[in-house]
Amino acid sequence: LPPTAGHIFADTEGSWAENYISTAAAYGIVKGYDAAHFGPNDLISREQMTAMVVRAARLAPVSGELTFMDAAKIDAWARGNVITAVKNGIVHGYPPSTSGGYPTFRPLNHATRAEAVTVIMGILK
Repeated sequence: LPPTAGHIFADTEGSWAENYISTAAAYGIVKGYDAAHFGPNDLISREQMTAMVVRAARLAPVSGELTFMDAAKIDAWARGNVITAVKNGIVHGYPPSTSGGYPTFRPLNHATRAEAVTVIMGILK
């Protein structure tokens, strides 16, 4: 994406990532906690990563239900993006812990490097 002027969050001003975050905000890929706070050094949750990837890929929203045992823990703001990513095969849950159980998504867990690579490869296929 070509760099473009976007919103400057107060907590990113002067950061090495300021222009990247500003551009991503201008394209609607990232959002802050509020108008002043992005949290550039915060760890990213699985639901946050999923939302950013869906927005970056500009995937059309998909409706449906999630069958994850912990689907109720997915924040309302992220639910549509998680559904879209799951239905497009970009993200997957963790296998069930018991035979016949349901998989889990673990939306508030921090995303691992392996999960990030898997999501990137899912977008690129």
